[in-house]
Amino acid sequence: ETNTWEFVAPMETPRAWFNAINVDGFIYAVGGSHSSGSQIGSIERYNPYNDTWKTSKHELNLPRNELGLAKGVDNKIYAIGGTIDASGEKTSTVEVFDTHNPSLGWQLLPHSLSSPRTFLGAGTDKLGRIYAIGGLENSNTVERFDPSNPEPGWQSIPNLNTEIGVTRASATAFDGSIFIMGESGVVEVGTVEVNDILWTNHSNLQDTAQYSAAAHDNVKGYLYKFGGVSERDKRVYTGIKPEPSTLGILGAGLIGASARRRKNN
Repeated sequence: ETNTWEFVAPMETPRAWFNAINVDGFIYAVGGSHSSGSQIGSIERYNPYNDTWKTSKHELNLPRNELGLAKGVDNKIYAIGGTIDASGEKTSTVEVFDTHNPSLGWQLLPHSLSSPRTFLGAGTDKLGRIYAIGGLENSNTVERFDPSNPEPGWQSIPNLNTEIGVTRASATAFDGSIFIMGESGVVEVGTVEVNDILWTNHSNLQDTAQYSAAAHDNVKGYLYKFGGVSERDKRVYTGIKPEPSTLGILGAGLIGASARRRKNN
């Protein structure tokens, strides 16, 4: 049966408010919080080829939830911002994990964001630069970091067009562009124009869920928005890039300790 969701192996640690990212075909679940509200520092990797999770012995220096994740062109994972204790203290720190040399563990980036961000979107452009986008406190502001030229640190760049609805945004990088899906249902896409970035409104979603997740499919070129907080919080939206004229409902799947995957044709 195709175009359906199925359960896969459960994660080794139940976690909420975490983030996940695909690197080299493996899915990394990073950070999050326990049911008690305390932050999680561990990460685990899902192998879709044998349906197993494995927890890394290397934990974040600062356990955090509500963080952004981005993958560098060198396959390093950037854990950006987030909340670092149950009282809600937010952080501007950034940590880096080299998936090709995991024995190094998580390294604190010498350059922090200009201000703390939580529930932010993150992504990487075709030049390998990392973006921290929006967030609960930062509305439509955007910062950018260039790993190939790190000394300037995080630099402010032009804001998103959408003033409202970019808090609790989800983001995914696809084919060198960065797609932002806000709680207002607006989708913005950032494309690199020479040495700058141009943000344009792209399409509207059918639903306006907050705290959702975003992902892309390298094979068929689909963008996905998963779950979130709304009256219909288990829906999954998909649209074809670059012209997602039909953003239709396919199915349902929220991730806790369990995980689901979608069978494609």
